[in-house]
Amino acid sequence: MSSRKTSQQEQETTTVDAQQVADYLRGHPDFFKQHRNLLEQLRLPHAADGVISLVERQIALLREGNATKQQQLDSLIQIARDNDSLNNQLHQLLLRLLACADLTALLSLVPNSLRQDFSVDFVALHLLPPTNASLACHEEFIADADAFQYLFQDLLNAGQPHCGNLKPEQRQALFGNDAEAVNSVALLPLGKQGRLGLLAIGSTERDRFNIAMDTAFLQRMSEAVAAVLARFLSG
Repeated sequence: MSSRKTSQQEQETTTVDAQQVADYLRGHPDFFKQHRNLLEQLRLPHAADGVISLVERQIALLREGNATKQQQLDSLIQIARDNDSLNNQLHQLLLRLLACADLTALLSLVPNSLRQDFSVDFVALHLLPPTNASLACHEEFIADADAFQYLFQDLLNAGQPHCGNLKPEQRQALFGNDAEAVNSVALLPLGKQGRLGLLAIGSTERDRFNIAMDTAFLQRMSEAVAAVLARFLSG
């Protein structure tokens, strides 16, 4: 009994001593700088190479940390490049919008530019009836404005771009025969609370437009389209 108790006490003492050593080294990170001779005597287990020195292990950890930081930096650089490219595309779109001579040119430019320059699958413009009845001949103007506004009331009231999926009846109202192929949508209200209508951008990819994505770029796009559109509708 006494021998067993002594063995247990020795294990506890060893554990305490090891913890004390760890705490001491943690509190004195320059310890091995002052006792360099110990570095050559220390060995750490390694699954592939048997044992490696403490210095080698530290170098390996530093390299792993540097590799992680490099990956993070590369990711940030790529995001910055993507944002710069999007801003350039938006600038070019704005210039083309300003160059439109009339409403017909504008209604043709918006979907064509988004498909070609931004590689989107589906684009649909749905505009509320204009005060100028002569403009209502364009198919983009909604015949039943009350039903449309009821269907998209929450999205119009929010006045902000919405990304994600929509109800089947909403997708049908926006994309017609293409509704079944649309798996994610970016919905841009045009004008304050969508008073001019909606610009709908659809994708076959489920995650192309998702609820977590930043909509600042889409907001700028909707404001640009709405500003030029308002100019023609009020003329």
